[in-house]
Amino acid sequence: MSDLFLDRQEVERLFSAPSWQRDLFSDFKNLMTSVIRPFPCLFGVNGYRLDQLRYAFMPSLVAGQFAPVLAAYVSMARSFGPNTSLVLFMKPGPEASMEAYRGMFWQFLEDLARIDEMPWPAAIPTRLDEPAWEFCFAGEPLFVVCNTPAHVLRQSRRSTSLMLTFQPRWVLDRVTRTPKTAHAAFSAVRKRLAPYDLVPPSPTLGRYGDAMNCEYAQYFIDDTNVYPSSPREALGRKPLCAQQRQKRDENMELQPPSALRPHPAAAPRTLDHVDLKINRGGADPNDLAGEIERFLPAQGNIEIQCDSPGMEHAWHEHDVDEILVIMRGSIRFYWNDDETVCSEGDVIYLPAGTRHGSVASNEGATYLIAFHKAGA
Repeated sequence: MSDLFLDRQEVERLFSAPSWQRDLFSDFKNLMTSVIRPFPCLFGVNGYRLDQLRYAFMPSLVAGQFAPVLAAYVSMARSFGPNTSLVLFMKPGPEASMEAYRGMFWQFLEDLARIDEMPWPAAIPTRLDEPAWEFCFAGEPLFVVCNTPAHVLRQSRRSTSLMLTFQPRWVLDRVTRTPKTAHAAFSAVRKRLAPYDLVPPSPTLGRYGDAMNCEYAQYFIDDTNVYPSSPREALGRKPLCAQQRQKRDENMELQPPSALRPHPAAAPRTLDHVDLKINRGGADPNDLAGEIERFLPAQGNIEIQCDSPGMEHAWHEHDVDEILVIMRGSIRFYWNDDETVCSEGDVIYLPAGTRHGSVASNEGATYLIAFHKAGA
């Protein structure tokens, strides 16, 4: 095993909670294992289940630092299994706009192409608007997917922090080698996408090599369903061209242009679904006594719940209002037709009569439950 990337067991062994690496991986794990809202990408789900995915973590988006990781992965990928991909998690930072993330993503791919020490494969065009184009690195064609915190309506592309997935083309070729298998795989993914996203499947989704399809348009899909009219529109900048690459300057650290860096931190986001509200970071997990006093109702009671790893409270409801304050660990909280991961410091405001349940993460969870008389 390379020390540049990790398998599932190594991630959980090396990164303990609380750490940004473990938090991001826990979110990812919950996505891949959810039975209430199955993640649409069957390849990713199967790859996680069979431990064929590999993971890398970076504090900043620097192509010169990631290039050796990607090169090592490409050289070993076939030994990991037929559903492998390399998932790159970026350290959480101030959230950016959709367009800023788009620019960062394409700049990163161009930087990688420019410092690639192997020639671009002769069979792969260098023009993005040709159906057979695919991003290539270390001689390997790779399908690349970008997930960001800016995605809201397209939940299948949403992530806690910037996340890039590099999937070898041969993984996809294996399941699309005949028209019958290609149709089955494509239909299965679309069937799972329909109830998962809050917008219909993007018109950019298509099959590799089809005359009317361009792969680059599928790499970064925003929350709209507008097909880009040109590579310039899709990238928000000049097209990536392998012929423009230069040899790497070993002393040069490549950074996204300042105009594409994230905006200053915004106030914590609040998610509202019907009457349920989740306030991210609304409590201080280091001040148990203070939070008990703050959330103690004028009429009602408060309890401290300790859940062991994987403990599930299946579907149920209460005839009183509840406030749940996560003090340690995290839970996958589900209600009605939705679910999310709540971590230390998150506060859940749960109205009486809301059908819900929860599952504790691998590190378990400790949380306060304040019971209020409904409407009080």
